[in-house]
Amino acid sequence: MPESALITDATTLFALLVGVLAAVFAVRDLPPFKQLYTYLPPVIWAYFVPMLLTTLGVIPAEHPLYSWASRYLLPVALFLLMIAVDVPAIL
Repeated sequence: MPESALITDATTLFALLVGVLAAVFAVRDLPPFKQLYTYLPPVIWAYFVPMLLTTLGVIPAEHPLYSWASRYLLPVALFLLMIAVDVPAIL
């Protein structure tokens, strides 16, 4: 595993991660990827691609941005997921 990553700046790292997520969800309806996404949904790719970038040494394994995102972005994302839940179907 590489000792230092190519991208260490917080703004660049955040832009790259947002770009990866945007690309993963943007190509899901394109014909070459549609069948692939049937077996491996976008959520899998959203975790796999950054993991691969970390393994290749493009992004760091540890960064203060990750704790900031888990503190501020994760609760908002979980709330947005919760308001999309079909409560009557669950009950």
